[in-house]
Parts: sequence; C-alpha cells; structure tokens
Amino acid sequence: MAPALSALLWDVDGTLAETEFEGHRVAFNRSFEAAGLPWRWDRPTYGRLLAVGGGHERITAFLRQVEGRTPERGRVEELQRRKQACYAELVQQGRLALRPGVARLVEEAAAAGLAHVAATCSGVELARQLVAAPPNKATPQALADEAAAIADAFGLQLKVLERADCEALGMGAYLGVAQGSDLPPKFIHLTLRPTGEVTRRVVLVGKGLTFDSGGYNLKTAGSQIEMMKYDMGGSAAVLGAARAIAEIRPAGLEVHVIVASCENMISGGAIHPGDVLTASNGKTIEINNTDAEGRLTLADALVYACGLEPDAIVDLATLTGACVIALGEEIAGLWSPSDGLAEALIAAGTAGGESLWRMPLRGSYKKGLKSHVADMKNTGPRPGGSITAALFLQDFVTRGLPWAHLDIAGTVWSDKARGLDPAGATGFGVRTLVAWLVAGAPA
Repeated sequence: MAPALSALLWDVDGTLAETEFEGHRVAFNRSFEAAGLPWRWDRPTYGRLLAVGGGHERITAFLRQVEGRTPERGRVEELQRRKQACYAELVQQGRLALRPGVARLVEEAAAAGLAHVAATCSGVELARQLVAAPPNKATPQALADEAAAIADAFGLQLKVLERADCEALGMGAYLGVAQGSDLPPKFIHLTLRPTGEVTRRVVLVGKGLTFDSGGYNLKTAGSQIEMMKYDMGGSAAVLGAARAIAEIRPAGLEVHVIVASCENMISGGAIHPGDVLTASNGKTIEINNTDAEGRLTLADALVYACGLEPDAIVDLATLTGACVIALGEEIAGLWSPSDGLAEALIAAGTAGGESLWRMPLRGSYKKGLKSHVADMKNTGPRPGGSITAALFLQDFVTRGLPWAHLDIAGTVWSDKARGLDPAGATGFGVRTLVAWLVAGAPA
C-alpha cells in the first residue's frame, strides 16, 4: 500500500461515502483489537473524531479521552501501522471503496514510490555478479573495465590511475599491498555530475582487494582463503550504487566513487611483516600483519577522497573478522564521528532492508596502534579489532569532515538465502547507499 493512500482516503472533500465510512471504522477497531485494547468506536464516536485531523491525531485524541492521559508516541504509531495494514486488506476485499479520481492518485503515488526500484535492482545485481565472479576473472583490470562500462552507458567521467600515477601521489600504503602481485593495480575514480548546479558533493569509497591471500601472514586452514574473492565486496557495492544512481540522477548531487583495486599476494617483491610504509598524507605505518591489508589501501583512497573537498565520505569494506564475530552475518557495523551521517545511513539501510549497527569509535583504544618505529601500526590487539581498524582509517580523514565506515565482512556473502538476499553474493550496501543518495545524502 502506498504511503499516501491513507491520506488520500481521508482527505476526500472532508466527507466519506457509506462504504468508506464503515471501512475506516472497521480498520480502526481492528487495530485496537490486534493491540489487545478493549475499546471500539461506534459511529457517533468516529464521526466526532473526523474533525480532529489525521490518523495519528485521531488515535491520540481518542486514547487521551478514554485513558485520561496523552499516550506515548510509539504506541500511537504502532496502532497507526496496524490500521494501515487493515486499510490495505479492506481495499483488496472491496470493502473500502475509493472515490473517482482517488484511485488514479493512488496509482501515481505508488508509481512514484517504485520509480527507483529498477535502477536499484540493476545496481544490486551488478554488485552480486562482481562479488560472485572468480578472482581470475574479477581482477583489478576487470573492475576498471566495469567502471568504464558504467561511464560509457550513463555519461559519467572516469579516471584510472596506474601504478606510476599513484607513485607520483605518494600512495605508499596502497602500492605496498599491490607490489606482491603480478597484476597491476588500478586506482578507479568514477564521477557523476548533475546537469544543473552542484548543491552537494559526496564520495563513496570501496575496498577493492580482488583476492587476498593474506600475504606473508598467509591465510591458513579454516581461514576461508578460497572465498577471498569477495574481499572486493566494498568496491562492488560502490560500483553497483554508481550504476543505480547514474540512472536516477538526483538533482544537485555530485557523486564520486573511489576504488583502490589490487591483489594481496606472496612473491619476492611482496611486503614483509616489519616493513614501514608511507601513506600519501605522510603518515608512516609499521606492518605488523600483512593480512590487515585492506585498511592500507583505504588509507590512501580516503586521503584522495578528502582532497575532493566533499560534504561527506562513506567507505565500505570487508575489513575485519572481528566485526563478523560481533554482529554476525545479517548486520553490518557502522563507525562514524558524525551523529547526523550515522543516523541518515541507518535510516537509509532500514528503507533498503539492510541492517546497520552503530559501533563506538573509542579514542582510548587507539593506543593499541602505537608503534616504536613509525607513526602507527596497521593492527592493534585482538580485543576490539574492528574498532581499532576504524580508528586506523579515521587518521586518514580530514578532521571535522562527516565520514562513515561500514564493515560489511559478515553481510557480503550468505551460504543460505535469507530475506531479500539469495544464497551467495548479497550485493549488500547498494540499497543503503542509493536510499541515502536519493534522500540528498544528509549528514
């Protein structure tokens, strides 16, 4: 049932036909009965409440009248939800008739609500295909090719930085991870610009490890090394969101999509535990675990993103097993110093059917990243591992800039179908990002 339907039913010349009148009264009474409340509305009571306003106001006024106090808003909203469910059932049964013209308005409202569904589904499907693809197919070059296909199809701008370009920008953290692979890294920057004036600029950053062996801290038995093709789930999500939003094109919104893509492999040229890398913002990083590579690639990607002077940055990454232990496979972790951005993303996730749980950025935990030979280490102690990972990333974001980090390590893949997601790659994150962008990317 379209959200505007109940309003359309109520606001018809201020009056109600006999069948409508009875249908509304039945819907209200069913909501009371389902909530276990003893009261029922007769026709005189209902008639008096027609002048009160909308559904929330009528329920509030009635409960205040019979209970002698103002009800809690949550209780009123629950009754309203039950009532709207009854409306839908009564309309389907033909017991609640719509006046001429109202049906058309309802259809238009429903169509408006579904306007972005096809584009969003295309974005989710793209993300699922990328995550599900084997790592010998979904290479850094393949991600760059996919970005080029999106750019060509929808008129976006694409810049792909090669190894030499990244060296010129001082991206030592990202290139340190990439140096062990025979496949060249691809730093992807896809840009959607609005046709009119830019009123808001945002950056989406996705972790793009197309395969993660763990490096010299090799993933061993039980580590799911055979599944490390999905370590690029963050890049798949932001590319899927780019595909969707390029079709929707919200007015005034400039969207940048950044993917620092590479592999984490073992070779004579791979980084060693104990190496010290220098990121593009000048910070030095002691490598105490080569299997904590995603944050290194994100570090330089976040510095690059901040250089675009956006209004907000959101990064998505299959970053830590600690997040999976904490939240399982149905909820992604969210870290952000910005209350507004965190709340907006949680609301967008709810709208898209994706669950996010805000986690703490506890500053005292940062002492676990202290190094005696560099500005910081790339991992902290085992306890609170997902928190120290987020604190690491925060060091590469301009202070005061609204930023959020989503750890989707548990949600990117499902062995069994659940809810909206099939078994396998879920495309998690696309629906949240699209809902947030369509809403104007509030922060």
